[in-house]
Amino acid sequence: MTESLEVKLQREELLLSAFLEMVRSPDGDFGVIDQLAQASSDLESL
Repeated sequence: MTESLEVKLQREELLLSAFLEMVRSPDGDFGVIDQLAQASSDLESL
């Protein structure tokens, strides 16, 4: 695998993990929402 593909897969895995954590968390857990926001932010486009 190329390095860029590995980075993309790692980012997708992190995003999926953060999303699933949000789904499983109790209502009102804003820390989990923050984790999802961080995982979904695209640092390369800034």
